[in-house]
Amino acid sequence: MTETEWHTRIDWLIVWDDDTRVLALKTELAGRVEPDNPGQALAALRKQTGIDAAVLRLSGAETDETARIIRCTLVAAPRTGGNVLPQRPLSGAGRGDRHAEPATWVSAVEAGLDGGPPWTDPRWIDGVAEWLSADLGLDLDDRLEQERLWDLSAVLRAATPRGDVYVKSSVATPLFADEGAVTAVLDKLFPAQVPAVLGHHGDRRLLALADFGPAIRHASDEVNAEMLSSYAALQVESVERVPELRSAGCLDRRLPWLSGQITWLGEVDHAAPPTWCDPATWVTAEEAAQLRESMPGLMAACAELTGFAVPYSLVHGDLHLGNVARGPLGYLFFDWTDAAIAHPFLDLSSQFFQPGGSALDGYLARWADFDSPERLRAAWKLAAPLCALNQAISYASLAAHLPPPVEKMVGGGTAMWLRRLLRAQAPGWVG
Repeated sequence: MTETEWHTRIDWLIVWDDDTRVLALKTELAGRVEPDNPGQALAALRKQTGIDAAVLRLSGAETDETARIIRCTLVAAPRTGGNVLPQRPLSGAGRGDRHAEPATWVSAVEAGLDGGPPWTDPRWIDGVAEWLSADLGLDLDDRLEQERLWDLSAVLRAATPRGDVYVKSSVATPLFADEGAVTAVLDKLFPAQVPAVLGHHGDRRLLALADFGPAIRHASDEVNAEMLSSYAALQVESVERVPELRSAGCLDRRLPWLSGQITWLGEVDHAAPPTWCDPATWVTAEEAAQLRESMPGLMAACAELTGFAVPYSLVHGDLHLGNVARGPLGYLFFDWTDAAIAHPFLDLSSQFFQPGGSALDGYLARWADFDSPERLRAAWKLAAPLCALNQAISYASLAAHLPPPVEKMVGGGTAMWLRRLLRAQAPGWVG
């Protein structure tokens, strides 16, 4: 399959005149345009209509692997100093693009625009640029460009004489840490394993990082094993820093906290799926019954796990190769929105989708000063379903605080991790 076999269909909702009117238009692009990476879509919009815009929200996306089509809805607004759109239906296509359908005007109410995270304000980007220059003293070579955006976070790129700077902002949810404050402390404690922090703003939830290169995303099992071993070394080093990390804003998700969340499984009902989950992807009646039956065993696992010598440590909460880059001194770990203090083995979620005996062995070997290899293996067997439960809780919390229709994209992750929990409890499961 080549990228040119794919097509991307975009429904644009372009906010106009202080949110009182919205321009609605459709266009189709050749190739696979990832909805949360707005650069390609915005370039196509400029080519097609002359509108110089910024994306405010990804308001829905789906990928049809069979038909090789990505469908998404993007809410945008003209950028400051951008071109003014004539008030008439527009159409037009650049090379390689399908002909756009005529544009129409609708009200903001009809378009369903009712607030959201800070970056849904068209003036937000200019405010970030002012913070970078006035508060951090950075000279900006050009305007800020959007790198990634959806309802949980937004990333901007700023070109400066000393290299690119990336600014991230995340929403506030009950299980999200203050990523800026946490990452700043991690940079001081573990500078070789965390990107360099240039500044952060707690009230505005802004974090500025020096360019640290691309995420690894996809790699061999050998690279994954090497990454996990390196990460375990960071966790071991963090053990003596737990009070400092708690003060920095890492959440308390230790085993007593996790044990207290297990009662939630008793509320999981196939016949009454949460409003934030697509009923088609929710657990079956049989799975719901199995989850309820698993509660005593999970509580016992939490209690038994406290009897092992492995101490609490820093936990990333979303550890995978998409949140890891290669630095000059080894692997760099970023995206610390889920940062917490917890049992370290709860960070082995990659064992569910990229399992490997050597990866697990290398990770556990870093904890050899605390317990024997046999007991470390036994501890992971107890921790595996708790790891899946911990992920399901995180996804459920996020979905409950996201607007439609994006919440169902995240809500599907809850059901996925609940199924992985059941799988990890099955006899013979190897992870």
